[in-house]
Amino acid sequence: MPIKSQILDNGVTVLTKQINWPTTAIGVHLRSGSAYETSETNGSSHFIEHMLFKGTKTRTFSDIVESVENMGAHLNAYTTRDHTFYSARSLKGRHGDVAEILSDLIQHSEFDEEQVRQERYTIECEGDSVAQSPQETLYDVVHRQAFPGHGLGMTVLGPRGNIQDMDRDQLLSYCGAHTDSGRLTLIATGAIDHDEVCRLSEQLFQRPRDARHGPTLPDAEFTPSEFHGMFKAPPSAVGVNKSHVAVSFAGCKPTDPEYGAVCALAALLATPGALAETHPFLFDFKTHNVSYSAGGFVSSYFAVPTDQVDGLIGAVRTALVKLASPDMESKIRVEDLIRSAKIENHANSGAYSFASGLAACHTLFGRSGVTGRTESMAPIIDAVEQTTPQAIVKYISDLLTQGRVSLTVLDEVGKAEWEAGEGAVVGDGVGFGSVKERTGASTMLGRIIG
Repeated sequence: MPIKSQILDNGVTVLTKQINWPTTAIGVHLRSGSAYETSETNGSSHFIEHMLFKGTKTRTFSDIVESVENMGAHLNAYTTRDHTFYSARSLKGRHGDVAEILSDLIQHSEFDEEQVRQERYTIECEGDSVAQSPQETLYDVVHRQAFPGHGLGMTVLGPRGNIQDMDRDQLLSYCGAHTDSGRLTLIATGAIDHDEVCRLSEQLFQRPRDARHGPTLPDAEFTPSEFHGMFKAPPSAVGVNKSHVAVSFAGCKPTDPEYGAVCALAALLATPGALAETHPFLFDFKTHNVSYSAGGFVSSYFAVPTDQVDGLIGAVRTALVKLASPDMESKIRVEDLIRSAKIENHANSGAYSFASGLAACHTLFGRSGVTGRTESMAPIIDAVEQTTPQAIVKYISDLLTQGRVSLTVLDEVGKAEWEAGEGAVVGDGVGFGSVKERTGASTMLGRIIG
């Protein structure tokens, strides 16, 4: 069955795909994340995500848990920079019940003051945990570099000071302004009927607004830059001195014509042979394709001994020059890249099954609600499948010649070196203050883009 979409009179966008499956899945997607926040409200969307499960005007926290468990359902939620997603999986025939619970949580949560206090502590602990992860902290720095002055550059959790200052009234006010139906896409997959889901959505969400389609983010231009800093390693960290390096390339939105080439580039960089020259240096390696409704980037992450960073940079340059050479065209089969990245599998099975692959569904099917491609997943799938080897080679070459590359380096250091090191601490929204910019660090980005 094809994906069906409809914008209702109350402003809600409904996306459905009927599948002969014994379970159903309902997702409420809100255009509300840290990218929509200000420096003063940064962290609000994530805080609200925590609070919406704690009780409504008619349901206590225990009532919510008991109701969900008794119907064999499962609730979940997460917040990103450009959206928040509340989801529920259930057995066939119970989607109406779980949709009603989701609508109640989103529209009628109480924000009990004691619960706010408890969740404030929980979120601070979550932030402290992130602050001990060099890779997560690194990518908060990467976002800050890539999108300066844009909401995408802010962290999802927000700074500690904001979290400590947020009270019930502030959260209620922010929630009321950012959960109205004009920001909402309801996604349903499994044993469902499109018309029935639309009727449910009309009944459950009664917050029409003038700007029916809700807010949009201004485009975020990728900004090439270089950052070399120190990461305050936790006392438990042992072993050789380690550095965490991200080489990031300008990406795009899923609606951009270059999206297929960007996806294929990310898949190519993830293959073992693409950056083979870097292997002798590595503790760890990953590739990320980060795509938001306003912009994105592709990034390769390396963990290496600190004294090998210089050699790594040279190896990255050598590998990229090879990938950008015309000889690579005959060696790249886009179909193999797509398979290696499992894009076909996600689009044709995990994404459309939704009930069995909720995360995969939201990544592709749900993403269409963010980007405006609500009529079908076909444009995104086609953009990837139709990308040619020549397009990939040209994209890499253009990135290098136009200097659309960023470099981020975080050196793990102990307490003594941290305290003795010169340079300003990066804002407490990044790693809760666990990053300090190195003063007088050598410039290495020029060795990559040549």
